[in-house]
Amino acid sequence: MKKISIITPIYNGSRFTESIVNNAEGLYKEIENYGYKVELICVQDKPDEVLKFKIPSCIEFKLIKNDINLGIQHSRVKGLKEATGMYIIFLDQDDKLIPVNYISQLKEIKNADVVVGNFYSDIDGKKRLMYKNRKALNFAVQENTLLKDANLIISPGQCLIRKNKIPKQWCNSIMKVNGADDWMLWLLMYNSGAHFSVNVKPIYYHRTTVIGNLSSDDSNMYNSEKEMLSILHKVGYPQSKLNSLKNTINFNRRSIHNFSVKLLVNSAPQIYCKFKLLYLKHI
Repeated sequence: MKKISIITPIYNGSRFTESIVNNAEGLYKEIENYGYKVELICVQDKPDEVLKFKIPSCIEFKLIKNDINLGIQHSRVKGLKEATGMYIIFLDQDDKLIPVNYISQLKEIKNADVVVGNFYSDIDGKKRLMYKNRKALNFAVQENTLLKDANLIISPGQCLIRKNKIPKQWCNSIMKVNGADDWMLWLLMYNSGAHFSVNVKPIYYHRTTVIGNLSSDDSNMYNSEKEMLSILHKVGYPQSKLNSLKNTINFNRRSIHNFSVKLLVNSAPQIYCKFKLLYLKHI
């Protein structure tokens, strides 16, 4: 049987364990008739935290405990090494899948290596659809957009990824500063020839709680992006692409669409998502 592995790092996440399990169970119930199993891999990144899980028999479950705090990317990579599914979902601990729509992701992945789905996000305290149409979503996932505009793939949770297409360069280049590891993943995948597809149906709900969402801490984003540039240089990423990326990061740091540097880089996650949403509305 085919299998999807959900990889979720957990840090200060004891209150999310029930919804994490519900994600996996709900997904399984929607896709089992299509010949799929679901594997849930949780990576405990706070060693002294007490986590309790009630695991239904229909899903496979693995708990990996880090001896020390390793950060979001390292935890994702540790989970990836234990994953046995042919497809991967990197899901943050407070995010919620919309299982009823997930078969649309599976239909798209047949002809792609990554499917980027639409999703709902917390914007100004309201649940908002992130991409208004297919045109906006198509723009967001283009390599040229990632190089010359911004990382408009908001979260890896909106993506279904073919496991064997995740570059070893990404797995072997662990970032010390959280924030840009997913941007680096998309760039390396494109550079290795991976094919990206889109799905306009919303397939998950991206909640930007201050504690819950490990990948939404934008206070160190600029430092993380600079570290990404350094890593890409070391792994032999094409210089022409690296130059475009560097210009983009520096330009975005200064100002975009009249947003101040402080607002873009040091803002709350909700504001950063709002900026990206406004960007997409101009397409």
